[in-house]
Amino acid sequence: QRMPGGTLGQGKAGVAALAARSGVAVVPAAIVGAHMAMPIGAIIPRPCRIHVIFGVPFQFPRPAGKKPAREDLDRFAARVIDEIRALLPAENAATERRGDAREAGGV
Repeated sequence: QRMPGGTLGQGKAGVAALAARSGVAVVPAAIVGAHMAMPIGAIIPRPCRIHVIFGVPFQFPRPAGKKPAREDLDRFAARVIDEIRALLPAENAATERRGDAREAGGV
């Protein structure tokens, strides 16, 4: 999800549902600088350097034949975001943590 300032949004259960149904691994990827290249509301991308950092693939943990519970989907979606956050360079991770505090009613 694109967020102003390049912070991460919340994980969505859709990625978990796709991973659970298909059985394929999810590859976390952090796209650093995309918010400067294509800000929300922009029509034309700006020339800007971006970096894509890929993490280690992981799969939805589900016993065969059982439909996943909504809580399991939400937990997996949160893990995807956590894995992406861990890929961010230190300066982006610090901004990300401040953004989390603001969203939670903190700083």
